[in-house]
Amino acid sequence: FSNGEIVNPEFSYPFRKDIIPIWLAAFLAFIIPFIFIILMQIRLRSFNDANTAIMGLLFSLISAAVFQGTGIGFDGIMFDRSICTGDEKQINDALESLPSGHSTAAFAGLVYCSLYLNSILKIFANYRPQYWKLVLFYAPLLGAALIALTLTIDHYHH
Repeated sequence: FSNGEIVNPEFSYPFRKDIIPIWLAAFLAFIIPFIFIILMQIRLRSFNDANTAIMGLLFSLISAAVFQGTGIGFDGIMFDRSICTGDEKQINDALESLPSGHSTAAFAGLVYCSLYLNSILKIFANYRPQYWKLVLFYAPLLGAALIALTLTIDHYHH
């Protein structure tokens, strides 16, 4: 430490901006399921179903946001901030790990979207579901995983 060289290069990741900012992850977690719910109403034409689905989506996102904060970090147990120098906000971001707001919002909204599509299209009720229905079911799950994995790519999570 005294001569300024990096002791462990695997921990010396450069600071980068988010690939997907938190506001965009939260927006996508709400708007993508909302669009699917509205599109399914072209087929169903049920205000009660749309209202219940949108309220369920909001409940999923709000309860995920409430419980997400309890899982981040244990100050003094898992890490020690005393040797960190630099901008306080960047240090706090660097010391956080999973579950993050990005991944929590993405999985809360997009898993709800997949489950809603399964309930409307009866994908797993059939022994041989059509391929497009399976793709439609797994696409939001893949989207949630990609949003969460972008934080590993830009070194926000370890």
